[in-house]
Amino acid sequence: MQTPHAPDYYLERNFDREKSSRGCLYAREECDLETPSDNVTIYGHKMTNGTMFRSLRNWFESANRNSTAETMRIEIYTEDALYIYKPFSGYRSDGTDFTKTSFQSYASFVEYLDMIRSRSIIPCSLPYDSSSKIATLVTCTNSYTNSKERYVLHCLLTQVVKYN
Repeated sequence: MQTPHAPDYYLERNFDREKSSRGCLYAREECDLETPSDNVTIYGHKMTNGTMFRSLRNWFESANRNSTAETMRIEIYTEDALYIYKPFSGYRSDGTDFTKTSFQSYASFVEYLDMIRSRSIIPCSLPYDSSSKIATLVTCTNSYTNSKERYVLHCLLTQVVKYN
């Protein structure tokens, strides 16, 4: 979901735009899901029942996190295509600099990719360059000591499957 309303509009609204404490997955307004943007940033709750980003938390806390990252793929479905991504950086953060979606130059985008890659707690040898596209998945950690802390997973676009 996306909206021109407040950035966290769908944090407390469902797919039908009705009030809901569960919310739904949503992308930042400035993200272009069809092109896609350099960094498509998607937010969601990590629901106890396993929906939305609960699996993201489970993956971060797993002893098998590194080996799972090697075979994991993230799929984003739009009206026109399926976008397939592979994880290349994952970490916890209480900042917001990872949410940047557009860049002034190719060099600044590569600097951004280098920065987020350097934060990663997972080993990854996926190559990237100025033409890369990424998706960033974000959910809360529910840390009692830091309410702003988030799980952040950056994934590189590896394949686009257009629908007929």
